[in-house]
Amino acid sequence: MKSKVALVKGSNRRENICRAMELIQEELTPKVCCQDVIVKPNCLRAATPLSCTHVDALRGIMDSLSHWSPESVTVAEICNDREHFESFRKLGYTSLSQEYSTSLSDPAEEDDWVEMSLLTNDFQEVTARVSKSVVDCKCRISAAVAKTHDTVIMTASGMVHFPKELR
Repeated sequence: MKSKVALVKGSNRRENICRAMELIQEELTPKVCCQDVIVKPNCLRAATPLSCTHVDALRGIMDSLSHWSPESVTVAEICNDREHFESFRKLGYTSLSQEYSTSLSDPAEEDDWVEMSLLTNDFQEVTARVSKSVVDCKCRISAAVAKTHDTVIMTASGMVHFPKELR
């Protein structure tokens, strides 16, 4: 399966996202229409906002999704906060549930997990628990901020629970 990518340049984050999604609407329509959709931002901690997905980027996604009538839209992410949804509040994500028919979710609070095999950074196979709601969702949109990692191959920000010896 090949994925299509759309690159858009502009000064308005929200409009850029809408334009990019419009360019790949042929691929998105069957995946989004009448489906449950999970939008996964980066918001590990609001104290470092440059590593977090800006709320206007999420608004651009929500604006675009509204054209395809998804069954439901959930913004799902686990943050390193002391308080539940603290980063969601500080980054303005909580306003999305009032502006759109969107729910907010912290997959770490779920009870259902699926075991999967993953590779560590030295390519050793390990078993990890992954959020069942994330695995079962047929349409997942990553709203990740482009950044580099010098110690990991992939981050899943709590969507995955690794064994204690790998944390």
